[in-house]
Amino acid sequence: ETGLGMIPGVGGTQTLPRKAGTAAALDLVLTGRWLDARAALAAGLVGRVVPRARLEATALGLAGRLARLDPAAVKAVRRAVRGAHDLPLEAGIALERRLALALQGRP
Repeated sequence: ETGLGMIPGVGGTQTLPRKAGTAAALDLVLTGRWLDARAALAAGLVGRVVPRARLEATALGLAGRLARLDPAAVKAVRRAVRGAHDLPLEAGIALERRLALALQGRP
């Protein structure tokens, strides 16, 4: 986008520095440089890298595993993990406890 006289308009300038750090974010956004899979893994932008030949099977396996999880637990985990970025540690732990207790009280 920067090469076109624009900036990312859907959150890239906000999410990338949180994942990769300010220096890496500026490098990538200003230069438009692409990362290969190994570099993206090293920068913390992806959680795993698999060979192309195993990509579909790996993705389907992960999707199946996630689909078998309790949706309420998944929602709670996502909320707690995302809260870790925005909350002080004490508040994040309190959020986690509230979410855990709410799940324990279900049938």
